[in-house]
Amino acid sequence: MAAFMFKYESEGFGWARVKMCAGAQSIEFHASYIGRNPMESMLEALVWMKFEDDDSRFYMSSEPGELRVTMEKDGDDVHIQVDECDQFVSDYHQIKEGQWAKKMETTVLFDRLIEVVIKEAERNLLLHGMVGFSEDWCGHMDVFPMSAYLRLKGVDFTVEVGAQKRSSLTLELTILQDLLR
Repeated sequence: MAAFMFKYESEGFGWARVKMCAGAQSIEFHASYIGRNPMESMLEALVWMKFEDDDSRFYMSSEPGELRVTMEKDGDDVHIQVDECDQFVSDYHQIKEGQWAKKMETTVLFDRLIEVVIKEAERNLLLHGMVGFSEDWCGHMDVFPMSAYLRLKGVDFTVEVGAQKRSSLTLELTILQDLLR
């Protein structure tokens, strides 16, 4: 099983450079504001996989091009495949299967994948702050996926009377304070 690396670098106003490496395989991609923020997509995909125990697929847009990331859980492992379409298409659903080129395929430990992505999220959170992270992504509001980050760090919610979902603000703040130490 190859070591996995995930790197996210803001390039300001709706651009980010994303790099993923597994062993000798590597892909670098310049994501753009025409799609979702890649950090947001990655963290939310991991939450989905961890708490819904299901596979995940998400897309990252560039100009031109599109990246498709597919992650499939198999016990403690996750199979990751990254495909690229280097043509501009206004809607990734219009891309035919034959237009995708496989750029990376690897299997990593799921817990290790979460650890690597969380570490990169924390690096960006400390570097930019929540507001700065969002402003760098084309001035969108609330782009840093705080709830996904906190859930992967161990904050969960309990279902109360009337199906209201509540979590512990004390625990959430403790996690954020620990990050600042």
